[in-house]
Amino acid sequence: MKQVGYTPKYTAFIDILGFTDLVKKTEKDKTLFENVLKALRYSRNIPIFKKGGVSFGIRKTIFSDCIVISAPINFDGLII
Repeated sequence: MKQVGYTPKYTAFIDILGFTDLVKKTEKDKTLFENVLKALRYSRNIPIFKKGGVSFGIRKTIFSDCIVISAPINFDGLII
């Protein structure tokens, strides 16, 4: 069986406060709905920091109203 472990990383956790209330307001406001939808679609395309096509091990994960960005604990991870 493969052993699973953890690797120390720099981590940023971003939570969009008030997201639930914002979504509820979209039921009555079509323009707001379209803007929230655009923002959610854009969030999927948030670029990973790259130099010369290399991502330096930087990862992003998006779920619900949260974005998590992690980077290795080294110089490249520090400069993001």
